[in-house]
Amino acid sequence: MGFYYRDLEKFDAMKGDVSWAPFRAAKDIAWRARNLLHGRNNDQVQSLASELDSWIDAYFDSESESSIQMLKDEKRYDLLDSDEDGNNWEIKSEAHDEFDIRSSDNTEPIEAAKEVFESMDILHAPDIPDAKDYEYFAAMALSMIGWVTSPYRIAVSTFRMMH
Repeated sequence: MGFYYRDLEKFDAMKGDVSWAPFRAAKDIAWRARNLLHGRNNDQVQSLASELDSWIDAYFDSESESSIQMLKDEKRYDLLDSDEDGNNWEIKSEAHDEFDIRSSDNTEPIEAAKEVFESMDILHAPDIPDAKDYEYFAAMALSMIGWVTSPYRIAVSTFRMMH
């Protein structure tokens, strides 16, 4: 989907330094997220983020399928593309302007995550005991901080190696 949960592979979600992050609020956001995730380890935080990312992908797939069906029902084939056999359908960009069709291109990850918890039946992973919804959001926040700080971590590491 695109909230960069894989950046937790390089960023220590529970202890990584964010004091030098490119935006001032990073330290406070990380502190709050870590406080919400107290008792979880890095692997569990990464699993929470990965699981939420999968659910967001499933949410957008479901949105796409229901929107394609709605456009077919309304006989708005002018807003759809298909292969020659008519088996694979895609929504044209004009449809997003005319209808409220959510996609990863027009929906912020946090909004998609909210929709996931409001509209989908969630089965929590057994390897993360008693996972709470707010923990998924905290893991997402730490993932985004990991993503934002990754170019800076690389630059700092390179600078240190050169000097």
